[in-house]
Amino acid sequence: MKKFLEVLMDDEGLLHLSTDFEFADSRDNPPSDMKAHELEMDDLNRRAIRSLVKELWGNRNQHPGKAIRIISMAEIIACAEPYDHAENFWSAMMFDYIPRYEKLASALKKPYGYDPSGMIRPISAVFPDGMPTFPFNFGPGKTKS
Repeated sequence: MKKFLEVLMDDEGLLHLSTDFEFADSRDNPPSDMKAHELEMDDLNRRAIRSLVKELWGNRNQHPGKAIRIISMAEIIACAEPYDHAENFWSAMMFDYIPRYEKLASALKKPYGYDPSGMIRPISAVFPDGMPTFPFNFGPGKTKS
């Protein structure tokens, strides 16, 4: 068994984080085989989604999600450029991660009573040169006149 992420809190309330997992970084530690790396990361994302759906939906335990969110927000503010980091994260989620894994997650949540037909998706506008703009969400069935 490999330690993906361990978070311990000491008596003073400080978090101590460690991992045995080695993440390839495209700048500092580029993978030797990019295609194999992309397949490995896709598999890791799918396993993480499966695990979290089981915990959050199957076990009805929202605490791990809350802890992950706190660590994620702390990671963003702890970096050198938090606004840029947050913007890149948001963009990656909206235009890559969610569209890529939405069907998988929906299928995994259905046995727990989830109905994806009611999901509110953003309306995306595109500039003539193809650059995506901010998604506009006006609520279910609403459009801006």
